[in-house]
Amino acid sequence: MIYPTHISKEDFKRAYTTCLKEAWVMHSPANFNLAREFNRELKLSFKIDLNVESDSEFDDNTASINLFEAFKAIFESENDLEGLKAWEAAWADINGFDFEIYQGDSITDGNMVGEKARELFGWKLFQANQKNQIQKQELDLSHLNFEAALKRTSEVFKKGAKQYQYLYEAAFEFDHHHLKTRCDVLEVLDNHKVNIYEVKGTSKIKPEHFFDLVYQVFVLEKNGIEVNNIYICHLNKEYVFGYKNYLDLKTQAKIIEQQYHDWTYEQVVSYIKEKKLLTEFSNPVLEDLNLEKLFVLDDEWKGATKKTPAITLLTAYHQLLSLSSIDDLISFLAEKLAINDSEHVFHLLTRPLCETKMSYQPKTGWKFGEKAKHQESYCYHVLPYFEPLKGDTIFNLTGSSSFSNRDKAEFYHQSKLLYLSDLLQTPKKLWPLKVNSKNEQKPFLRPEHERILQVYQSYLKHSKKVDYQDIIDTGHLEELHQVLRNYQTTTDIYMYDFETAKFAVPYFWKSNPYQQIPFQYSIDIIYNQNYDYNNPATMDHYDFLPRISRNDPRPDFLINFVHDMLLTRKEGVYVAYNKSFEQTVLKYLAVEFPVFAPALIYIATHTIDLMDFFKGSTTPFRPWFLIYHPEFHGSYSIKMTQPALEPSFNYHDLVINKGDKAAQTFRQFVVGDLTDRQWEIIRPSMIAYCNRDTLAMVVILKRVEEMIKEYKKGEVNE
Repeated sequence: MIYPTHISKEDFKRAYTTCLKEAWVMHSPANFNLAREFNRELKLSFKIDLNVESDSEFDDNTASINLFEAFKAIFESENDLEGLKAWEAAWADINGFDFEIYQGDSITDGNMVGEKARELFGWKLFQANQKNQIQKQELDLSHLNFEAALKRTSEVFKKGAKQYQYLYEAAFEFDHHHLKTRCDVLEVLDNHKVNIYEVKGTSKIKPEHFFDLVYQVFVLEKNGIEVNNIYICHLNKEYVFGYKNYLDLKTQAKIIEQQYHDWTYEQVVSYIKEKKLLTEFSNPVLEDLNLEKLFVLDDEWKGATKKTPAITLLTAYHQLLSLSSIDDLISFLAEKLAINDSEHVFHLLTRPLCETKMSYQPKTGWKFGEKAKHQESYCYHVLPYFEPLKGDTIFNLTGSSSFSNRDKAEFYHQSKLLYLSDLLQTPKKLWPLKVNSKNEQKPFLRPEHERILQVYQSYLKHSKKVDYQDIIDTGHLEELHQVLRNYQTTTDIYMYDFETAKFAVPYFWKSNPYQQIPFQYSIDIIYNQNYDYNNPATMDHYDFLPRISRNDPRPDFLINFVHDMLLTRKEGVYVAYNKSFEQTVLKYLAVEFPVFAPALIYIATHTIDLMDFFKGSTTPFRPWFLIYHPEFHGSYSIKMTQPALEPSFNYHDLVINKGDKAAQTFRQFVVGDLTDRQWEIIRPSMIAYCNRDTLAMVVILKRVEEMIKEYKKGEVNE
C-alpha cells in the first residue's frame, strides 16, 4: 500500500478548498469522536459549519449545518432511529462524509438532477446513433453498490468499451481501495480515452467542483485511462420551464418594474376590476422539460475578461500540476489524515492557519492561501476552547465581507481577545489592525460593531440589564424617527410574509431552477393606533395555504394575495422583514404571470423593511442597529430580534417552527410523499407558523414604538 489511510473525494475537496483541520475532523468517525473528546475536555472549540451545495439565492436561513449540533441532537434522542441510520450511512459513503443527508431537500434535488442528466445523455446518444447510423449503447451502474459497479466497470474497459458511448456511475479504485470514486457520466472515446462529466445541481462552477474532477482524473489515470477533457454538467438558471427562449428573470424583472413603477393605487385597483383579474385559473404543465436547455455542459473554469482569455477546467488542471503533482497533494493529505496520536492531533488542530486552502487567479494560476495576495488563511474552524454561554464573542459580531470569519480568526490569533468583555477591557490602541491589499492598516471592527460593543458594555456594567437609553441609538434619533415615520403616514399597515419552496429541477410550468415558489402567506393589517398583538381582534388577518391540491400553488396564491393586499381595505404601506426576498418573489411572479404585473409591482415597490430598525445602509445613509438589544447576539435576524424585544412571544409551542421545515413539508405534499390525510393533519401547523411570523413583526413594531415613547417620557422628566 502507498498511503497510510483512505482519502475520499470529500477529504480532498475539503482540505484544498476549505481547511485541512476540517478535513481531518470529517475524515472518519474515529477522528470525529476524538475531536468531540477535545471539546468535552474543554480543550478545543469547533466551528464545523458545512455549507450545503445549493442555489438558495434569496434565503440563507439553511445555508449551513453544524455537524456537532446535528450529532448531539441525534444521540440525545433515544428514539431517533432514522437519525442514527442516516448518521451511519453518511460515514459509509464512498465519497466521504455526506452531510447533505442532513439537509432535507438537497439530497432529493441531487438525485433528481442526476436522473435528468442521465436522460439528457441518453437523448444525445439517441440523436448521435440516428445521425451516424450506429448502435452505441449506454450503461447505467447507479443501481449497483460500489464493489459490483467496480467489477462491471473493470469488465467493460478490459473489453475496450467500444460498444458503449456513456457509462453512468462507473467505479474505480486505487491503492487497495484507499482511493475510490464513481464518475457521474463517462463518455467513452477511442484509444482508451474518456471525457468526464461531473453533474452538479448548481448554476455555476465552484472551486470544490474543480477539485472533485481533479480527484477523479487522478484515480482514472492510475487505472490506465487517459482523460481527454473534463466538464461540469450544471443547471442553467436562464432556462424557464415552458419558455422557448432563455430568460434572465433578474433582468426582465427590472424591465417590468420600470414599466409599472409609477402606477397609483387607484390605477391598480381599477385595472384589477377591469381585467377581472381575480378569476380562477390554473398553470398546467404542457410539455416535457427541455433537458438540452436545462443543463449546461461546461468546460470553462474562468470566463474571459479584457485582460485574460477564458480558462478551461483542463487548463486549470494543468496549471495545478505546475504547482504540485496530484501524487504529492494526496500523499501529504493522507499523511495528515492518518495522524491519530492524541498529542500530534492536538498540535495539528491548534495551528493558526488553514494551511492547505488553495485559490486561483487567471494571471498567476494556483497558490496556497486566500485570493487577496495569496496569504495563508487564518483558521476559524478550530479554536482554543471557549464557553459560548460565558458571553458573546467576536464571532457574534455581525459578519460581512469586511469582517468575515477568517478576519475574526486573524483578530483573535493576533490579539488573543475572544470574548467581547475582554475586548472592552483592552485599550483600542492594543487591538490589532487589518492590512488590506494596498498594504494599508485599518481597524478590523466596523461602525456596526462599535454600536454592539457600546450596548454590551452597559449590559455588563449594569448586571446584564439595559434601559431604553442603551437600546435606542440616541446619537441618531433623526434617522430612527425617519424610519418610524414610514409607519405613521398611513392608517393601514400590511405586515406580510411568504413561505416558499424551491426545486433544483423545475417542477412547475413557468419556473426556473431553484426559483422560490410561494405557496403560503400571512398578512396582519394594523388599522388603528390601539392594535395589540395579544388581541388579534384589534387587527385584520388573512392567510393562504393550499388545501388538497398538488398543482402549482401560484395561481391560487396570486388571486388570494392580490385580493387580500389590495381590495380588502384601502391603500396602505406594505411591510416585510428583509424585504428583498419578498420583492424578488413578487417581481419574478410578475414576469411569469404578466397579467398580474401591475398589482405585484405596486406591492413590491411600496414595500418597506422592518429590518431597517436594525440593519444599516449606505444609500440612503442609515447607521446599523438604531435599535440594539444585547440578546440580539450581534444578529439582525427576526428569530433573534423579536424574542429579545419581547421574550414572552416565541415559536416554542409550534410543530413547524422554521421556514425550511415548512418548505420541506410542502414539497413532500406536492410530490406525493404525504397523503391527503397527513396533509390535512399538518396543515394547521403550517398556517400557525406563517401566522406567527407576521405577528412577530407586529410585536417588533409595537415594542419599538413603546420604547421610543418611554424614552421621550424620560427626556421630558429630566
